[in-house]
Amino acid sequence: MRSKLIDSISESASMKMGQIARERKHISDLINLGIGDTHFPTPVKIVDKTYNYMNEGKTHYDNGQGIITLREAISRYLAKRFNASYSPNEIIVTPGSKQGLFYCLFLLIEPGVKVGLFEPTWLAYVPMIKISGGKPVFCSLDHNMFTEKSLKELEKKNVNIIVINNPTNPSGKVWTSKELNLLVSFCLKKNIRIISDEVYNEIVYDKQFISLGSFESIKKTLMLIGSFSKTFSMTGWRLGYVCGKDHYIQDRLLKLQQIVATCPTTFTQYALADTLEEGLTTTRDMVTMYKKNRDLLYNAFKKTPLKPLFPDGTFYLWVDVGEDGDIFAEKILEDLHIIVVPGRDYGIHTQNYIRLSYALDTKIIREACRRFENAFKK
Repeated sequence: MRSKLIDSISESASMKMGQIARERKHISDLINLGIGDTHFPTPVKIVDKTYNYMNEGKTHYDNGQGIITLREAISRYLAKRFNASYSPNEIIVTPGSKQGLFYCLFLLIEPGVKVGLFEPTWLAYVPMIKISGGKPVFCSLDHNMFTEKSLKELEKKNVNIIVINNPTNPSGKVWTSKELNLLVSFCLKKNIRIISDEVYNEIVYDKQFISLGSFESIKKTLMLIGSFSKTFSMTGWRLGYVCGKDHYIQDRLLKLQQIVATCPTTFTQYALADTLEEGLTTTRDMVTMYKKNRDLLYNAFKKTPLKPLFPDGTFYLWVDVGEDGDIFAEKILEDLHIIVVPGRDYGIHTQNYIRLSYALDTKIIREACRRFENAFKK
């Protein structure tokens, strides 16, 4: 029974830390660096447009694939920003990128199929793969880079599908052109499908983000996942998309959505269709603040015995704490009143790590830095 399978899956570590934050609200100086969200509000124009469309009656069922004006806007956006060419008919709007990702895994995975992941990897991939009947297989990166050494390890594990998160939650890794070309060549040679989760594509600092959607050679075997949650601070609105050139898979993905969700929220789609391209100005302002916060937090940790990994994207810091991450997280919650996410669910060699989010007001990040520096002075 699938209910037994669900029972075997542990609660999401990041969601658990969110619950802890709610339970500790009485602690006046509590700092929550555990949640994968931002303190920024959704841009006013999107909110106002949504309100207007609700009043206009855009509150009923609409196209199960997503309204055409939003799919056209996404198509223009991907082509202009990332040289990723998808027609509106090759795009399916979903109630959040998580749901789109689950559709893809559910459709592509047969019982026992091996799905390759690069650790540290986003913690939701493993349970989704297991629920879909697949077997998650972890591959280590070589000093956080995908190299020939990583490729050989991946080849030995005989995977059928690869999921890549670029930029990566939790490490902040942004894949380089060299890495992506190596991965693409390998997947073409071995006839391996790729699911590319690119929900942090706009949150990049020091490197250029390259979308796998720009690689024409793998378009038929690539499923591209996108989201508006992080780009426009719309995590609670639940709106994402899936792009694919394999029309057989896309048709079945649409059928699955029609059965499971009917269609994405109507008035939200109309509002975003009107504001997608101009809204990126607000995103750039957010990224400027994230970069400032990243530098503050990273430099603070460099003054301690802890070992942070320098992030080129996302708004997370991945830190080797040199001991069990669960115990460490409990300790700093009690001693410093700071919430972080233990690393155990991000791979099989990640127990001694923690993940921190710095998508908060800079004043809060400065205070967190002060507490860490004082507690862990070399």
